[in-house]
Amino acid sequence: MGSSDRFTFQRPLWMASYQTPMHPSYAGNPLILALPRAYTPEQALHCLRLQPPYEEQWRLRPATERMEILLNAADFFQPLTQHLDLEQRFSRMLRRGYVGRNPLDHGYWAHTREQCKAMSEFVPGTTHQAACVQGFTLLGISGIGKSRALERILSLYPQVVLHEAFAEKRFTWVQLVWLKLDCPQNGSLKGLCQGFFEEVDAILGTNYYATYAVHGKASTDQMLVFMARVARLHSVGTIVIDELQNLRQANGNMAERVLNFFVQLDNTIGVPIILVGTPKALDLLAGEFRRARRAVGQGDPIWNRMPEQDADWQLLIDTLWGYQLVREPCPLTPELRHLLYEESQGITDIAIKLYFLAQMNAIFQGKDQMTARLLHQTAQRDLQLVQPFVTALRTNDQRAIRVYEDIRSIDLRATSAVSLNAAPSASSTTSPKARAAPVSSEQSVPSEDPKASQTHSPKKETAAPETGYASFAERGLTRPITTMYADEPGSGVENSIHEI
Repeated sequence: MGSSDRFTFQRPLWMASYQTPMHPSYAGNPLILALPRAYTPEQALHCLRLQPPYEEQWRLRPATERMEILLNAADFFQPLTQHLDLEQRFSRMLRRGYVGRNPLDHGYWAHTREQCKAMSEFVPGTTHQAACVQGFTLLGISGIGKSRALERILSLYPQVVLHEAFAEKRFTWVQLVWLKLDCPQNGSLKGLCQGFFEEVDAILGTNYYATYAVHGKASTDQMLVFMARVARLHSVGTIVIDELQNLRQANGNMAERVLNFFVQLDNTIGVPIILVGTPKALDLLAGEFRRARRAVGQGDPIWNRMPEQDADWQLLIDTLWGYQLVREPCPLTPELRHLLYEESQGITDIAIKLYFLAQMNAIFQGKDQMTARLLHQTAQRDLQLVQPFVTALRTNDQRAIRVYEDIRSIDLRATSAVSLNAAPSASSTTSPKARAAPVSSEQSVPSEDPKASQTHSPKKETAAPETGYASFAERGLTRPITTMYADEPGSGVENSIHEI
């Protein structure tokens, strides 16, 4: 019986198709060679772009139909320079993270047991030796599109890949390429572990949540070891932890324990961790955690709001404006372009929502034309909840911006000067998924044997931040997908590597 017969897969499954290695360190590693080849910027641009269906004759449809069609606006995604930069960081990190984690290597399981033992002996809060951390942290203001961009990038890679044979040998293995979790609202370590087990169960149809989080009597520290063991067991390529700012709600030194665990998981098990958060998370990423990640090779990207004259902002608005369902489409005038920025202050999520809400209002009111007055009225009426934030940014009200932490621009240089001069201390401000699918009696869990600040006034524009990546204006500008999987000897779901 193959490994695919032992699991009730809950997500699309891809059969492994192996690529020619791009680098000598990738040779002979099926976990890397089954991934899609690295995308060129042009390929990534094509694959990441997501625009709602649109035909000009739809403008002649009844108002109710057109307003319903506009609901598809939520699917709009225009790749920008920072998205292509993020995709390339992710691509390099994912492949590099699998180097040294080849299940075909001799001593793989012995090494796995040693790593899990090292995790079990790790005391949260202790000093880390700066290792070559593969993951990175993505910080950005609320509404700039961090989560959406990562979801689009993750969609370029299979989540579950099934291997059956490699290099003319039988190789039954299920590979879990990526996981995306939200940091628990209360920032608890227990909640993080439970969310991890629930997500793995939801994808693979396993029963880790019931075993470790419900019926098991494991402590939180033991669950952390089991979490690391499952990540190693299923060859997890990367774990994305979103809403990192929730750690500020954690009690005591829980935030420090969670962050230290992420570093340890990256250092010891080799699973790269991507941390995603708003400026609220900035004070968490200081002291010991920052020093532990100083050797990171990918860098930590920062996404602040976009300047009005930025080439990517212009591209976003130009693309967005082409999607009009009003009866009388109007050109994008400098006045309308400026007003759209004034009412969104360079926050992409607000700009997109405002544009489509204004169209729905125009259709509903029977005016069927986009005007500056209509855009302003829509912002004031339909986006009332964000008006205090937008006003604070528009007037450069630093006092209000400090109150609305999620929208303040991030200047890591200023933060670094403060945090590096501060003595290491536990952070005092810190802060789940579908239930497991039924599993067959043949499924079991692995053995538990430990041996086995820059703001932008509308009147004064600043240059776009340096990203080290050429903008679309500077560029002279199908999606390959493959797949994989496995389990540990003695667990009842054995990975098998035999000669055919």
